[in-house]
Amino acid sequence: MKDVIARMSGCTAALVVAASASAQLAIVSNLPGSFTDISQTGNFVDLGDEDEAFAFLLPISNALFPMGSAVIIGNNGGVGFSPPFTDLGPVPAPLPSFAAFGAGKSLLPYWADIGNHVGSIHWQQIGNTVIIQWTAKRSKPANVPGTFQIKIIGSSTFVEECIYAQFIYLDIQGAGWNGGANACIGFQDELLPSVQWSFLQPNAVHNNSVLSLVNTDCLNGQGCPADFNHDGFVNGLDYDLFATFFEAGDRQADINLDGFVNGLDYDYFASHFEAGC
Repeated sequence: MKDVIARMSGCTAALVVAASASAQLAIVSNLPGSFTDISQTGNFVDLGDEDEAFAFLLPISNALFPMGSAVIIGNNGGVGFSPPFTDLGPVPAPLPSFAAFGAGKSLLPYWADIGNHVGSIHWQQIGNTVIIQWTAKRSKPANVPGTFQIKIIGSSTFVEECIYAQFIYLDIQGAGWNGGANACIGFQDELLPSVQWSFLQPNAVHNNSVLSLVNTDCLNGQGCPADFNHDGFVNGLDYDLFATFFEAGDRQADINLDGFVNGLDYDYFASHFEAGC
């Protein structure tokens, strides 16, 4: 089977944690997550076309997003964290890009030229999670609504967290959106290599897609790789699901997170499957 290059660049990055520890970063699509609608309960952020605004100081913290970071929300589908510049331009570019918050630290769930005051943007803290949501925003020029959100996950009692943030898409396949056809999706930081999921790639995400920005050092050290469907058992259901994704070249079969779907993933899965974990 031919190699399938994943929509990811800079999949590894040296992350300074307390000035000493390091971690590897990647964006993956095979971890669970759920959309939490805050359109009726969250804090409203009044943004027009091409607008950005300081919204709040981050009230939670993890190893990647420090507490107290100035959170700048852009109408054009991204959030900067104490970035050197506050502009999020209307024309997406491959990451890193100075057009996105001066190439500063930012989460970009759907960086694109998004419509004006139609729809809404809200943020809300729920427990140890901060949610930022774009609701029924309009695509250009089709003027079709789309809804998606960021979840920033606060640190646990462990030294390292597996998931730093998630991008969750409720409605992103309508005309003008087409699952990412007009967008750049990813993470960047002026101090780290970027982690890009897609750039102007149709169907890079779908309705109900969950993308997770993860610490792969932590992720690979937990769980059972052969339990591919995460139901707590290793059996034929896991094999069949993995085989389906593998044969299609789907990046969810990239279980060793090296950016390719190839025999290394198959061998990795098979060895754990034969061992029962």
